[in-house]
Amino acid sequence: MQEFAYYNEILSTDNISVSINDRGFLYGHSVYESIAMFDRCIFKFESHLERLQDGLNELNIPFDINPKEIQHIIEQLWDLNQFNHQAKCYIQITAGDTQSRNYINFNKPNVLIRLYEWPEKEIHNHKAVLTEDKRWSMCHVKSNSLAYNAISGHYAHQSDAIEVIFTSNECIQECSTSNIFIVKNNTLLTPSVDHQLLNGVTRQWVIDQAKEAMIDVHETTIHTTDLLNADEIFITASFKGVHPITQIDQYVINHGMIGPVTTLLKKYYINAISQCKVNSNIQTKTKQLSEENYQHANAESHQD
Repeated sequence: MQEFAYYNEILSTDNISVSINDRGFLYGHSVYESIAMFDRCIFKFESHLERLQDGLNELNIPFDINPKEIQHIIEQLWDLNQFNHQAKCYIQITAGDTQSRNYINFNKPNVLIRLYEWPEKEIHNHKAVLTEDKRWSMCHVKSNSLAYNAISGHYAHQSDAIEVIFTSNECIQECSTSNIFIVKNNTLLTPSVDHQLLNGVTRQWVIDQAKEAMIDVHETTIHTTDLLNADEIFITASFKGVHPITQIDQYVINHGMIGPVTTLLKKYYINAISQCKVNSNIQTKTKQLSEENYQHANAESHQD
């Protein structure tokens, strides 16, 4: 089946090529977002685009996001690629092509939007591993400078783990593709946002939900010893949702059991996805009815 994506325009992926002068390709001078889609619902779309715009501003990429235009492109790709239930939406905006290989020249930004198949399945791997954080000092920007993330992700895979947890000076930061929370004495703790931590969209959603549920939440410094002695641990990300961790390296957490706070927040997340699907289906049916009414009225006017 032919696949379609957007690279400054909608094209077959067979006809898309990235310039060897693109600053994203040459220097990682680009930002991106990965967004979960459920039945055409683009989950937390506005929050993702706000973070994308913040990243563009931080890296001095001159591009103003038009949410309606981006949404229209994504919906077109959903229909063209005939997705049914779930998809991963990837958006990348680079600083454009260079006139020569230097750090000075900017050109019109290049915009890539692509949807990926995302099978509906439960992830049963609840293990994570620790590694020293050797990334650059602007991890609060969701840029494509991901070489160390990729190396670390491979290490996790070799260790039969779902994630790697970055540590610095015996304190935990975040994971290679997700944020991390611990529960101790019914209090929810997560590392404070700084330049070594990306404020994940799902992370912020969990914090807000926990506060609404009257769970005590603190964004604070978490030492490795705190992690290993936690009552519960879970990670959050667009494609993992709220995912429990019951083993860190060789250390088993809570006798390998998933705790009540993790279970509750995971339930809230599943409910939010269900509501997103319902709202999306209502919007789709409303749009279809409007189009049918327009066509019907147009047909009657021609008869008259």
